[in-house]
Amino acid sequence: MTEKKDTSAAKTPKKEQQKEQKSQSTHKRAGGGSRTDATKPNGEDTERDTEHISQSNKKDNKKESMKEPEKPKDTKPAKEKKEEPKKAKEKPSAPAKGEWNILKFPHLSEKSISNIEMQNKIIFIVKPGSKRSEIKKAVESMFEVKVEKINMLTTAKGDKKAFVKLKPDYSALDIATRLGMM
Repeated sequence: MTEKKDTSAAKTPKKEQQKEQKSQSTHKRAGGGSRTDATKPNGEDTERDTEHISQSNKKDNKKESMKEPEKPKDTKPAKEKKEEPKKAKEKPSAPAKGEWNILKFPHLSEKSISNIEMQNKIIFIVKPGSKRSEIKKAVESMFEVKVEKINMLTTAKGDKKAFVKLKPDYSALDIATRLGMM
């Protein structure tokens, strides 16, 4: 009778091993984790586990061999080029770009032309937020004239007009001709 017990006891570990193999294969198919060591709880290796481990080691070795060796980084700073600032040739009649941001364009109508001829006034459409002092500086620097007085008007459309009266020494007609109004 003792022999029968031994065979039945020997059968139960085999059944447990088969169950474990089935559960491991289903884990592998389902994307579950795999065992870290290739041995079973009873200390036996299976061919499948050892093949899997050896294949993954080969893949790792291939990946490492395909990597390019790291190049040493240059610790030397790049040579800095010393650039001397270029001096721009200044033309006395060339206006700065900021001045054209203030003065948009001259106003052309019959009334503005009569103001040029009769009252020595020239009318400009200007930026809505501009001030009298900004307009005066812009006109004086762009056209090299002296401004006597500036009146301002905002139209119903939202445009801002500046009526610039020049000093008697300067002619609004000359500025209008330079701008192509006459």
